[in-house]
Amino acid sequence: MKILLFFCLILTACIQPRKDKDFVFVVSTFNKPTDPTEPPPPPMPTYAPFNFIVDTSGLIYYYQLQIGKPRCASGIHDNLTPPFIGLQPQNIVQVPEATLMQFIKSNLHWLNQDYKVISIASPVDTVKKASFKSLIEIFSDTTFHVRYSIRKTTQEENVVLDHKVREVYYDADSQRWDSTRISFLPKFTNL
Repeated sequence: MKILLFFCLILTACIQPRKDKDFVFVVSTFNKPTDPTEPPPPPMPTYAPFNFIVDTSGLIYYYQLQIGKPRCASGIHDNLTPPFIGLQPQNIVQVPEATLMQFIKSNLHWLNQDYKVISIASPVDTVKKASFKSLIEIFSDTTFHVRYSIRKTTQEENVVLDHKVREVYYDADSQRWDSTRISFLPKFTNL
């Protein structure tokens, strides 16, 4: 009996506890003041020039908008309703977590600091995925000199990513968009 107890003790001592087991991040609490008397910071643009999405399974996806200062993808123009950006499934790439740091260094590290604006999005408000934690840790490192926001995915991102994952044809005009969750610029016609 003592030998069995000894082996159980050694076995439990050799098992490493998972570091990310207790990781929980609530997206809606990002950048909220801890003091209720403190005014909230101004809202960040919905989209950034560089956008990462961590889906519910923990996979990381990336897409890039036209490189420019953050104003290029504001979404602040219409009561915080995200604008339609014309995202296509072929614009989104999956980034393996094992190569995430190399991907970020080769795509973002060389940019001028004014253009290093990142958005990290999740389709759910409470995230428990290690890949989400990895992104936060990478962009929190001051050596990258980036500004980042954390938000929930937009309706357009959800629809386009779903079409990409399922590998089905996507046509933005055939989608039923919720006008309370996405805004479209008015279309002009020639008279």
